[in-house]
Amino acid sequence: MNKENIDILLIENDRVLINQICVSLNNEPKLVAKITVARTVELAINVIDNASVDVVLLDLSVSKTESSDVVRNMLELVPSLIVIMLGNKDDNMLIQQCLAVGASAFVETSHLEESWLGQVISFNHLLAKANKLQAVSQAKFNAVCKVSTLGILVSDVFGNITYTNHAYQTLLGTDGETLLGQHWATQIHQLDRLRLEKEWREAMQIQKVFHSNLRLIRHDESICQAHMTGSFILDGSGLHGHVRVIEDLSDCFWDQAPNDPIQYSVN
Repeated sequence: MNKENIDILLIENDRVLINQICVSLNNEPKLVAKITVARTVELAINVIDNASVDVVLLDLSVSKTESSDVVRNMLELVPSLIVIMLGNKDDNMLIQQCLAVGASAFVETSHLEESWLGQVISFNHLLAKANKLQAVSQAKFNAVCKVSTLGILVSDVFGNITYTNHAYQTLLGTDGETLLGQHWATQIHQLDRLRLEKEWREAMQIQKVFHSNLRLIRHDESICQAHMTGSFILDGSGLHGHVRVIEDLSDCFWDQAPNDPIQYSVN
């Protein structure tokens, strides 16, 4: 079975707890941990600043009332750090303050003999790796959307906009913040809106790629002729939202009356 290579920094000044934690982690079959012990916060900061550390185990009795500042400072040095607090339930206010500034989890010192610590470390390490992969995936998506000359908008399962790229914002003459939370059909001309919503529902029922022509109302109330292609964000667990791509057809020749369904041909 593959083992994780996790470098752990333990901030602890109680000899009994130090020994107990080291024994507990060394007994974890799935966890290979290089454990460095720092008995003061100052020594811990120096270790973080000069060595590779993946996980910090912070005994709240060492950092005391400055615990949240300590967590904040460590994360400023290494944003990817996983900070797990050790203490007891009486530390609830400190725990909440530390979680608010980025700490990942809390383990009661009374449960250290029950293998909880190794499980918490493994879970949070896997979660951090998953979050990193998601962040990379999101960065790739953002990069593609940024260079696209086509307008792109993403909405949630209810049709409310969660993302628009620069091309779509430019097309409408507005900014991304203004569009966030709006329904995807808000900017569609009222003569096309009901038809588009009906066509979208039909496409959604059979899970087919959606194509339609429409008129968009820009921020200055001028009208833009466009073509929309849409699809669905799906995985094995169900629907997570929609993606729509908008092509500006302002340079095309339109041969329909103002109130007719849009037909177009390119000059």
